[in-house]
Amino acid sequence: SNEHGKAVAKSGTVALADVIEDQEGAVDFFIFSKPNLVAKSVNAPSPSSSSTKVASESTETKKPTPAAKDEVSAKSTPTAAAPAQSLKAEVLEAHRKLEENMKKKLYQKCKPLAELLIQQNTDASFAHNSLALIGLETKDFDQSIRHAKNAVQADRTNPNSYYIMGKAFVQKGQFEDAVDILDKGVKVWKARSAVTAPKDRNEHLCLDMISLQAEAMFADGDHNEAANLLNSLMGNPHCDRNVNVLVTYASFAFQYRKLEEAVVAFLKSIALKQPDPRITKLAVDILTSREGFQEFMRQFPPNMPESAEVYAFLGTLVKEMSAMDTSVVLYQIATRLQPENPSYILNLVHVLEVKQSLDESLDLLRSFYTKNASMGFRQQQSSNAIAMDTTCARMLEAMQPPSSSSGRRCQITWVVESPANHHRGFAQVEQVPVDSDANTATANTTTVVAANDEDDDAPSSDAETSLSRGNSSGSLAALNNPFDDPDHHMYPFVTRELDLIALYATTVKVFYLKGLLSHLPTMITLIERIRAKSQVALHETLVRNELAYYQDIVQILSVRSHVALYGLPDVSFALNDPLKSNKPEWVQARQRPLYLCGDSHCLSGGWSILDVHSLPRLVIPKLVTGVKHWHLRPESKFYPKENFLQTIASIPLGSEVIFVLGEIDCREGLLTALERGLYPSLEEAMKQTIGIFVKMVKDLKRSRKFRVRFNFCLCLCLCLCLC
Repeated sequence: SNEHGKAVAKSGTVALADVIEDQEGAVDFFIFSKPNLVAKSVNAPSPSSSSTKVASESTETKKPTPAAKDEVSAKSTPTAAAPAQSLKAEVLEAHRKLEENMKKKLYQKCKPLAELLIQQNTDASFAHNSLALIGLETKDFDQSIRHAKNAVQADRTNPNSYYIMGKAFVQKGQFEDAVDILDKGVKVWKARSAVTAPKDRNEHLCLDMISLQAEAMFADGDHNEAANLLNSLMGNPHCDRNVNVLVTYASFAFQYRKLEEAVVAFLKSIALKQPDPRITKLAVDILTSREGFQEFMRQFPPNMPESAEVYAFLGTLVKEMSAMDTSVVLYQIATRLQPENPSYILNLVHVLEVKQSLDESLDLLRSFYTKNASMGFRQQQSSNAIAMDTTCARMLEAMQPPSSSSGRRCQITWVVESPANHHRGFAQVEQVPVDSDANTATANTTTVVAANDEDDDAPSSDAETSLSRGNSSGSLAALNNPFDDPDHHMYPFVTRELDLIALYATTVKVFYLKGLLSHLPTMITLIERIRAKSQVALHETLVRNELAYYQDIVQILSVRSHVALYGLPDVSFALNDPLKSNKPEWVQARQRPLYLCGDSHCLSGGWSILDVHSLPRLVIPKLVTGVKHWHLRPESKFYPKENFLQTIASIPLGSEVIFVLGEIDCREGLLTALERGLYPSLEEAMKQTIGIFVKMVKDLKRSRKFRVRFNFCLCLCLCLCLC
């Protein structure tokens, strides 16, 4: 669904506008459509101009240490015979490493390299501009302006320095200063271009500076001047390929309710396939407004299957900024246009997961499997074709309540060592007699047994009838080792097949989150047949996240054969449905629920029985996929925060909640922020992120009356690992 841009607006050359206020206060938009200039007028109130001033953090600039210089010049130590040559090599190496680290955003490593170049008075403009860009990234706008000015002093013919400085002034809310410096930058660019070959001119840099000028004017209240400035670009053939011009114009037009022009420019901007957070914001602004969405559908009607790609892409785009209801509508349109596309259903299910609409997710999955019953992985050229008969119809059958059979139960075994080198492990599903020793586990396997939830005395829940649904031959012999294929036929699954595998895996995830554990053995059987036939390890493909959750759940169920770890009376409880079972232990435990809320680590403790003061407590997992402490800051619009808030809303008032989140901050967030120079130390980074979470928890205690607990053991281990 993220591959987009094939279907674009067919409205000719994108419209650019000149906003002119006449004597009566009317605002005129002169539309440049195809080669002709057409005038349109509308009386429109001037939208309120608001700007957010971002507080800057001053960062002390440190001189390069001898160690830093040694790192740069490790292979170019000066010698008495050739000091000048050695110094030149040192400078060249510093320039190369600075350029490389800037691309990787390793700003902590960039600073000493840039300062070394400045000290040597070599490449000073490049070095100062690098430090100015770092200031923009770290929101130290004063530093950015200071270094951009130094870059101008070092080379007054480089327009990039003026552009960077203009950006910093805009971020500080100094719009007049931004307009002035950008005007100088445009003049420098024109003077430089006059003596430069056309192929060597950076036309887009000039357009970027002018569009930023217009934004600064608009933010400062000079709407007419801003529109006039954009209008001056109409003759430039590069305009409809410049994302900044398109987004700026679309934003102006939308604020003045010129919806037709706004949508045309917006569609052109997304067709450029350039990641830009302003495009995402513009998509949310347009598509979450009733009039904007209607205009979009008028220009891009949902009446062709080819249109599904654009609707699906926009569904993903607005999801990023937590516009979940709009995302659902866009994906529903995409699935209606291409009901056989598993990618669109998969992404719609993920959106519903964010909204904690798990029942709706199950209905959607059943509907897809019903409509596409014959879709699957049958490979007739293989002698093991029956083992690959894992159609949607089989998955639909697995979603039905399992039947019981007296005297037998299901056993799941996770094998750590796989016969295929590129697979890390696999699950075996088989039926065993009730009196078999299910607690036995070898060094390489762990066993789980499923029992009937409906009858206290019934020994099994997923028995012969249930499992035979997943095998057209009715035999379980082929299931004991799904990787054991005499002909060893492996298949390079195409994208659509990978999406279907991911959809199957997500079905297992949703059932687990709903506590419908008795359904899982049959589903696992189907999925393992497919995993065994992949030429590449699925954790190395685009569906790695879905398969990671699937394998986590399978291995969690395997561990549950160890009764003492989860407070379950015996292994027959491992695959019960905790919220439905009539067994006294489950009935008593769910009268005192204990909610485990957090990232994927909450899955392992979910659906266990915890003994608290001699009273059984049912641990109910509340998953917030991928959440970090950092996502919960007040200004964040990123969807994990919305997922967290929706999950919290699904927990009853006054509940006791254990939070287990922050591991992802420790694993990647904190260290990445440190490498990018956002914090002076790891300790300061931890204080900031933990502070965000603590504030959120305090708010929840007041608003939701939660009794809050923390998984301090996990947090302590993570902190020790970092330190």
